[in-house]
Amino acid sequence: MNITIIAIGSRGDIAPYIALSQGLINAGHTICLATHQAYAELVRSYHIPFFPLDDDAKDLFQEEGGEQLLAKGINPYRFAQHVAHRIAHFTPQYMQRAQEACRESDTVIVALASLLIGSTIAEKYQKRLIITILQPMLLSTAALPEPTSPWLPQKPPLLGKTMNLFSHMMAQYYTGWLFLPAANAARKKLYSLPPLPRSFYATLPNLTPLLLCAYSPLLVPKPTDWSETIHITGFWMTKHPESWQPDNELIDFLSTGPAPIYIGFGSMSPYHPLQTIEMVEETLTQIGQRGILLVDKYIYKTQKRSDRLYLINDVAHDWLFPRMQAIVHHGGAGTTAASLSAGVPTIVIPHISDQWFWGERVVQLGAGPQPISRKHLTSQKLAEHLHSVLHNQKMRQKAREIGNRLQNEDGVDQAVKAINALENDKSQTL
Repeated sequence: MNITIIAIGSRGDIAPYIALSQGLINAGHTICLATHQAYAELVRSYHIPFFPLDDDAKDLFQEEGGEQLLAKGINPYRFAQHVAHRIAHFTPQYMQRAQEACRESDTVIVALASLLIGSTIAEKYQKRLIITILQPMLLSTAALPEPTSPWLPQKPPLLGKTMNLFSHMMAQYYTGWLFLPAANAARKKLYSLPPLPRSFYATLPNLTPLLLCAYSPLLVPKPTDWSETIHITGFWMTKHPESWQPDNELIDFLSTGPAPIYIGFGSMSPYHPLQTIEMVEETLTQIGQRGILLVDKYIYKTQKRSDRLYLINDVAHDWLFPRMQAIVHHGGAGTTAASLSAGVPTIVIPHISDQWFWGERVVQLGAGPQPISRKHLTSQKLAEHLHSVLHNQKMRQKAREIGNRLQNEDGVDQAVKAINALENDKSQTL
């Protein structure tokens, strides 16, 4: 197959598609990964052909409007409005760039954020479309709530099932309301295609012969009311590229004391950077531990701040996390996968959207305590959570067991097998 993968979002949204690209290349497919210019160096470090969808050097959250919303701890619906507005501005450019990236392809693989872009190209030029998702979003089921609503009551069971179905219906309508206008305008102007209906997001399984869910069935088993075209593969996790090496100063820091605690919020890192550093320092002092804190490279450079705290701009999760005694993060799907796979307890500090969902899944697995909202996080609350986690032997044992199980999963291999099966099924036409 000649495949173009179109991925839009933060670095955490893009990383799984690097892993998938590697798997597909190793299986003999020709791959092009079309994503933001900000990730060109990252993608190429894995020897994956790259095509830029834009010319922006910063990711989706590293701009003034996004940082302000994060600083306010805005609700997920307001934040979705902001993301939709930003994507709408670039939609015509994304479509034109994606068209060029897909010129030689027979198959287009899309992430949820790039679905409207990729489906338009696939429709116009008669290419096979494969949809992928990183969270169980926009797929109706009575089994679990929409990820932005993990707080919905589940008892009595009939009420829970009804509320779950309603939450998915509302999410499908709201997503269409946000994203369809810009896409439909570009479809008409660039390709003379008819508008997509408001029901578009309620029909995802009908739009593709294969829908891949890039998360573990250990965290989210497949609901019985989903169609056979939907496959839960396991997480798509990257290993650090061969060219990557940790800083010598970081190695020295790790070797000169007990295992540290990792604290990092991914693309959410621009949120109050100085206050975050001070809060983490105070927390570590309270509990007598050492820590490694992820900071935005545009604000602070990698450095050893003290014998107790080391600041990093970037690090390979698969290398660092198994060396930690606990991991504190924002609850992104990819970071959740990496922290659980490392076999150490996880504390989730949600900022927005589906991060609460993954935080609740960690709790249900017994691998971490209840999430703390980033808006309400204090050094005292973080210290209490960490003290509890570090002294909870049952939780630490459970985290090790889950890590072993996830390490035995191979989500990329399962995805590649499903794609190969689709290619071998002669009944599936372009």
